[in-house]
Amino acid sequence: MGDAGPNAGARGDAVSNAGARGGAGSNAEAMAGAGSQARGDEPGAYARVIVDVPSRSVDRPYDYSIPAELKGRVRPGSMVAVPFGPSRRVGYVVELASRSQVERVSAIDALLEEEPVFDEQLLSLCRWVSDYYLVPQGEALRLAVPPGRGRRIRLIYRAAPAASRAELNETREAVLSVLIRTGGASRASISAAVGVKALAELPSMVRDGLVEQRYETSAPTAREKTVEYARLEPAAGERAGELCRSPKQVQLVELLAEFGEMPVATLLAEAGASRASLRSLVAKGFAALEAREVMRRIDAGLAAPVPPPPKKLTPAQREALSAIYSSTGHPAFLLDGVTGSGKTEVYLRSVRRLLDEGKGAIILVPEISLTPQTVSRFIARLGETVAVMHSGLSAGERYDQWMAVRRGAKRVVVGARSAIFAPVPDLGIIVVDEEHETTYKQDSSPRYHAREVALKRGELCECPVVLGSATPSLESYRRVELGEAVHLRLPGRVRGLPMPRVEVVDMREEFAAGNMSIFSDRLQQAMGDALEAGKKAILLINRRGFSSFLLCRDCGYVPKCANCAVSLVYHDRGRQLRCHHCDATQNALDVCPSCGSVYLRHFGLGTQRVEDEVREAHLDVPVIRMDADTTKTKGSHARKLGEFARSASAVLLGTQMVAKGHDFPEVTVVGVVAAETGLGLPDFRAAERTFQLLVQVAGRAGRGDRPGEVIIQTYWPDHYAIKAVAGGEYEEFYEQEMTLRRLLDYPPFVPLVNIGFSGAGLAAVRAAAKAARGLVDDFPEGLVGVLGPAPAPIERLGGKYRYHMALKLHDRNRAKQALRQALPRLEAHRRKGVNITVDVDPVWMT
Repeated sequence: MGDAGPNAGARGDAVSNAGARGGAGSNAEAMAGAGSQARGDEPGAYARVIVDVPSRSVDRPYDYSIPAELKGRVRPGSMVAVPFGPSRRVGYVVELASRSQVERVSAIDALLEEEPVFDEQLLSLCRWVSDYYLVPQGEALRLAVPPGRGRRIRLIYRAAPAASRAELNETREAVLSVLIRTGGASRASISAAVGVKALAELPSMVRDGLVEQRYETSAPTAREKTVEYARLEPAAGERAGELCRSPKQVQLVELLAEFGEMPVATLLAEAGASRASLRSLVAKGFAALEAREVMRRIDAGLAAPVPPPPKKLTPAQREALSAIYSSTGHPAFLLDGVTGSGKTEVYLRSVRRLLDEGKGAIILVPEISLTPQTVSRFIARLGETVAVMHSGLSAGERYDQWMAVRRGAKRVVVGARSAIFAPVPDLGIIVVDEEHETTYKQDSSPRYHAREVALKRGELCECPVVLGSATPSLESYRRVELGEAVHLRLPGRVRGLPMPRVEVVDMREEFAAGNMSIFSDRLQQAMGDALEAGKKAILLINRRGFSSFLLCRDCGYVPKCANCAVSLVYHDRGRQLRCHHCDATQNALDVCPSCGSVYLRHFGLGTQRVEDEVREAHLDVPVIRMDADTTKTKGSHARKLGEFARSASAVLLGTQMVAKGHDFPEVTVVGVVAAETGLGLPDFRAAERTFQLLVQVAGRAGRGDRPGEVIIQTYWPDHYAIKAVAGGEYEEFYEQEMTLRRLLDYPPFVPLVNIGFSGAGLAAVRAAAKAARGLVDDFPEGLVGVLGPAPAPIERLGGKYRYHMALKLHDRNRAKQALRQALPRLEAHRRKGVNITVDVDPVWMT
């Protein structure tokens, strides 16, 4: 992934670029090509540009001159195309300057967007993302680019018009055939069609005049949608008699006279006229046509009726709102409220108040497709000022929403994690709903966490940030302990509704009693009673970590690593148990060391099997399954939830998505199948995640006029996370988990960085991991703790071998600085086909 820098293959000598912000560097004379010019003192004559290159070694601003035709158009925030060494790249202008310290600089090639793609605040935010998450600035600035407006610049080869095909070797003949057939191709396409050997021929084919090469910028994938409108010219009425022989044209004029203006498609349909009739009318001067920009309509995904606003708030809600209203500066609030306590109402009223003051708002939700009711409530209460942003929309729909926000036509953004970069003017509040959810963490580079970015943006904009959850993350609790956030509590449900009763069923006893079903007798009875009474049930199949660990069916024992306090992963090849953090191994077990049982099995369960058993037991009741297989298409989540809402009596079953923020008053029973599955994962957050998931899904029960009950099936009834859920002992759970994290030097007390290595060759991947460990071992003593390198929990994915190494940062700032200096020294391994990823504050250790 490396880049040799701006002078790779350049003609001319490098000169100092010390005047550029970001540190001294170099700019080559040939970087300018024919557009070179000397430095000067004209105001705004130069732009300092972050070049979007995936290399940390050239991650700093470079000076470029602004051509005369772009003066006044290139501004801070502009997206431009610039020469960079022998290539052409996308860049982002971060500053204008009247002079440059570089003797001869390149000129900007092109302005890619007429309007700047970010302002000063978003520039500061993206630079913070770059610094905090250890990614190049260009990669971070891409986050602020309007949806569908990003560009790629590729080197394209074409057959020269006069290219002779006489006396060509086989490879050259094949290359020319590809270029003639396709009209032009990139290096990657040529390599795929002819073979990698063809790439070596390309430079000489260019020199010999057989092939031409040029850089081409991709077109945006989203643009404004326009609709053609027709209107009458002012004098049309006075001249109507001229059309007496053209009845269709007369009808067109009458319609336009009645409505003033109309979309052409509607006008022609109403009049039953042809486009030729309208064109004739325009040619005679009776009418004019105009293309007008319109917004695409989007489906907000209404899954159920929106409840009316409550007439009266609870005392806890009033206290929370008072604290938010009276806040100054950029405070952070942890809104800690049980499920059904009215957190969304607090969000809505906070936003309404700030809207009335002329401010804007961003409301982040974990996954819009899984929480359509939340989105619907904001739209119902706040109306047309709400923009919706998420990946389920088309590129054009996302672009329309983004532009409406930037223009100020919409002042409230409701969206998934990327919405934190929305260009909301005069931002007044940021809400992060269900702040504990792992979906706020981006799983590809830049691997930012939207909650952390929200807190930083609140600081930059000097506005409050509200983190809401019924099961706050340990990181947010730690913020409260350190005085970095104000703890606001909503301890009870609205309307005085009771919390559901939670019962834990020991599946070891069920097994001993001869029950071989996946359902306990207690869950079967509760579900049957609810359905018979015309109510509904939700079943959670906690399937993450499917068949990855060993479990004793008699006593519930799971082998754990003595060094890392995580479960050992079972490997069928070699029958080994291995720790995927420190690489400790042991032979697989045939007999349980805790109770002597031989009933050891790989643990896991599928949603389809659960669905089959439910259908068999309840033939006349709709069974709606929500998992990755049944929710692949656009809008499928909302359709499934809508079907469940409309059914008089039904069962909704699935993976973790059935636990997410749904409000169905008719649900009286929630069942959890295999509650301990998440506890068996090789991850120090396993207990926290299991606790959060169980509390969240339990909260779906008893939101109507009938009390709810929750049946949790498990082989580990004595685990502290499960006992805490059953007893409502939330604070006790957090205290115990915090104590363990502190003892083991895990977050939120000690930050983590996970470095991943992947590639097609196992030896190359191991060598890169070993080299990285060597670099880290050279850090000052005590700066970091190291786990690994070791095979990743999923050792091979997509045909690539995977290793990882976890670093515990005992001094965050100094350790990150050491990493910034060390990472470029791994570039040689990248060139050998090893992909190296850096994940700061990872949420999954996979």
